[in-house]
Amino acid sequence: MNHSGKEAGVALLKRTYDLYHETLAGLDAEPVCREKCACCCTCNVTLTSLEAGFLMDSLGDEKKKDLLSRIEQKFPVARYIPRMTTNGFARLCMEDREVPEEENDPAFGVCPLLEDDLCTVYEARPFGCRALLSEAHCGREGFARVPPLVLTLNTLFLQVIEHLDQDGFSGNLSDMAAFFFIRESL
Repeated sequence: MNHSGKEAGVALLKRTYDLYHETLAGLDAEPVCREKCACCCTCNVTLTSLEAGFLMDSLGDEKKKDLLSRIEQKFPVARYIPRMTTNGFARLCMEDREVPEEENDPAFGVCPLLEDDLCTVYEARPFGCRALLSEAHCGREGFARVPPLVLTLNTLFLQVIEHLDQDGFSGNLSDMAAFFFIRESL
């Protein structure tokens, strides 16, 4: 993607994030998620290459080094590595084809970007983090209880974000951040 194409993609991504938050604000759903609530913040976060680029571009050189250091120190050996995108999953379902099983266990570990249960990249966090909205405390319940309407909205917005990055790729946050850091270093 050329530089102006990247800027346009990032502008659309930011607008999509804003539209998502505006949409949620208009719902009756009241999340229990609050600052320092990090029960759902696992090392299994996925994102698109557009989101990873946005995240990396939002950080200064020192924060990028800190991010890489955090990932190197806490790089999860076992982590969710997606085999397909949400749009790929939808395509298989629409074609009535078998969907492969994927292992996504929260016990793999915490997000390497957490510090004292706070996200160190909160303003640039990927959609996967923005979309966590539970009506029950995940630590007590053992899982997030997401309202069906929010799940539907999450799927739709994720499909839009994947479409914005249709020439890109998706992956695990730790893998993607390390890839982008190395690519910038070359």
